[in-house]
Amino acid sequence: MNRWKKIAPLIVILIVSLFAALPVSAQSSLTGPVVTPVLPVDGQVILPPTTKILTDAELESYIPPEVPCASPVFYIPPEHPVAGALTYIPPGLSCESPAFYPEYPVDGPWFYIPAELPCWAWGRTQRFYPFGPVPDCAPIVTDARCPNVYIPPEPSCLFPPAPALPCPYNPSEQTCEQVGCQVLRFAASTPLLESLRPGDVIGSGVTAKTPLGMLRRVVKIDPGTRSMIVAPATLEDAVQQGSVQHSGNLLSRKFVAYSGKGQAIPQEAAKPFLPLSLEAANAQGQKVRFTGGVSFGSTAGMNYNFTLGLSYKKVWSYDSVTLGLLYKKIWSFNYGATTDVKLVMETISAEGDVSFDQEFEAGRFLFEPVIIMMGRLPIVVAPELAVFVAAKGSVYTGMKARLEEGAIVSVGANYRDGQWTPFRKYSTMYSFSEPEAGGRAKFILSVKPQLFFKFYGIAGPATALEVSAIPAIDAARNPWWQLYGQLRGVLSVSTGVIGCSLGNPQWPLIDWGQLVAQASGPFPLYPTISGTVTDMYGVPVSGVQMIFNPGTTVSTDARGFYINKVPAGWSGTVTPYRSGSDFGPRYRSYTNVRTNITDQNYVMTQGSQR
Repeated sequence: MNRWKKIAPLIVILIVSLFAALPVSAQSSLTGPVVTPVLPVDGQVILPPTTKILTDAELESYIPPEVPCASPVFYIPPEHPVAGALTYIPPGLSCESPAFYPEYPVDGPWFYIPAELPCWAWGRTQRFYPFGPVPDCAPIVTDARCPNVYIPPEPSCLFPPAPALPCPYNPSEQTCEQVGCQVLRFAASTPLLESLRPGDVIGSGVTAKTPLGMLRRVVKIDPGTRSMIVAPATLEDAVQQGSVQHSGNLLSRKFVAYSGKGQAIPQEAAKPFLPLSLEAANAQGQKVRFTGGVSFGSTAGMNYNFTLGLSYKKVWSYDSVTLGLLYKKIWSFNYGATTDVKLVMETISAEGDVSFDQEFEAGRFLFEPVIIMMGRLPIVVAPELAVFVAAKGSVYTGMKARLEEGAIVSVGANYRDGQWTPFRKYSTMYSFSEPEAGGRAKFILSVKPQLFFKFYGIAGPATALEVSAIPAIDAARNPWWQLYGQLRGVLSVSTGVIGCSLGNPQWPLIDWGQLVAQASGPFPLYPTISGTVTDMYGVPVSGVQMIFNPGTTVSTDARGFYINKVPAGWSGTVTPYRSGSDFGPRYRSYTNVRTNITDQNYVMTQGSQR
């Protein structure tokens, strides 16, 4: 018995040590955790020795992988220092892979022909490209007007969706299709490349060959071909401990805009704007036309913020089967963004009774990437704002109106010690001008901005809004028109690149709707025109005849006041008359009177009160 008392503590220590050494995947689900956080030292960032930052030497020999379609990014190759934006694919690709850059103002991105090709073409324009002899590089699409002219193909998808990192994942246990593996190739080797081992993390900032930065985990290495298979990595993999904070306003960054069809849209600095024009027709060819635009940031800006803290946390936990010590790294994450959007339809005009149902991408803004340094590791965040517009319903013959709708929405989420807390704040604005003609119509007009923050080109936090205005018009009812507003908002945090321990939460944070405006009464079948007549001293003048042509004549009363009904749609003139007197103005003209018109005042400039 005494012998067991002496060796029992050693056995317990041995068991505890054995289970503590087990990998996380070998342990069952654990209960009753006791967390002891180890917070990072203020200002200190520690990268593990397995994190390697690519230098200019490695990037110079880096051969970017082929891409399936043209991915827009905000980058200007250093050999073409042209102010502006572009869709860029590095020139180290095969002859069939163009890169893009802007050189002259055109409706759409320019295609850059790599140096190994002798000339290029855009439409009917051709020019030799002075980069030396023509290599043996086939196939090349040629044009009879210029031998070996390369005509780039239309990109198959100008705005591909950002890939989402599957969580949890283990590249050694899942296929490359599941985790999005890539093959990285280098034309030469360096000591850093030779030191890489499976499991290491490699990173880089924004360069000509990594326009969205890079954060990858090495899965397999082939030294003979200087190539390696890599999978997306997370900041949990790349950082041992540290914290970083960043905030900004998207309006202070450079940005470019493309229509939903990929055409470049000229922009004014700090004023993102998309013009809108849509129309629909009935069977007789009569059309309804909507013209206006969508603007951002005019009132509250487009602010955003990130806070990220990583450190090891010891989690001592056990159940009836296992006993062990786990480690967690992300202890805090905060994201918040404000979307200030306003849609103005300056003109809604219908030639006939028309029904419609359309939804389309109005355009997309690509913002200059944000580079946040966490120690030596550059965190590259690429903001992107996609804008969709939808119109559905019906209008009537002769309807003309103007409509405004907008919202300022701030949403975000805080993650702390395993718990998410979302937050929201919003306000809306609406304006509607009365249609000039009565009838019956109801439609919904929506603007749907989607704000993405992509980490190294992979999906991250995103805000999706839907701001809607719903006019309901019926000349037979009282009030004869009403305007309803609606706002919906969803926040999602695709956290794969940040860290799989965060999960991928999504919250439908906003679902609001209510009546926001309405007519003051029934549709005026006989609108009125009214006002007063005074002398030059402001004294009311009675007995002045107000001649409506065409129509009847009325006279001012003792207060100098007059009022007269006219048929809906009336056009004509009103002329004040009194013998021996002049008035200013001499008369007023009216066209298509549909609503009551007040304060139509006149001043008697010559004559006397009698």
